[in-house]
Amino acid sequence: MNYLILENMSLEKLQHKLIEKIYNITIESNDDIVKNEKERALEIINKLKDHINDDIEINDNLKMTVLDCIIRCDSQGNARLNNRSLIDLEKAVKKIGGKTSQELGREQNVEELQDIDIERIRSYLENVIQLNETYIGLAEQIESSVERQRKLCEDLKKYTQIPTDQKVLLCLMLGVLGTVIGVGLADTFGNNIVVGGVLGASVGVLIAGTFLWWLSKKNSASTNLDKTTIEQHTQGTEPTLSA
Repeated sequence: MNYLILENMSLEKLQHKLIEKIYNITIESNDDIVKNEKERALEIINKLKDHINDDIEINDNLKMTVLDCIIRCDSQGNARLNNRSLIDLEKAVKKIGGKTSQELGREQNVEELQDIDIERIRSYLENVIQLNETYIGLAEQIESSVERQRKLCEDLKKYTQIPTDQKVLLCLMLGVLGTVIGVGLADTFGNNIVVGGVLGASVGVLIAGTFLWWLSKKNSASTNLDKTTIEQHTQGTEPTLSA
């Protein structure tokens, strides 16, 4: 998973993403996919180290810790399946102080976990996966927009004498301003985060691009004036200013 996306996820989204990875490891048979899911899960575990024992809500009546989820997914009845990747995650969680609900004395969680079945987790994760796909899609759109804005900043070097550091900062500020405006417009579309992201990316690039066009025109006019002055000096005539 892209590091930028992880950095911008809320605590709840990180928790849900981790449970999704744990579940995928349980059901996936492709070794490469399992390896990738485990690596992503370990990254998230590291991000959650200060909240590793927080309750994660599965539904209104069921809460569990990260360690509860790992053990439950690696269990069949009362027997552990000893899935190697899940065992590695279990060790990583315990290393930073992760505990089960029983070890933490959360009796209500323990009672609910006794009746849990994998289908309840499956149903929950289907909803989580759908939400995460929407969120990741938005983050990728914004990241792509920022990259386009960086390219526009490079073009600015051709058209203005603004110092490089100020030039990059100015263009990025314009792009971010456009993104904020676009996301704000999401309210018009029923709080649709995807529509807001698309609008934000588009408006950001539009504003920065318009600014670039204006500087290009301004620089072009200045360049033409300089050429006229040089030609007049070459021909031995005095430079003249247009009215």
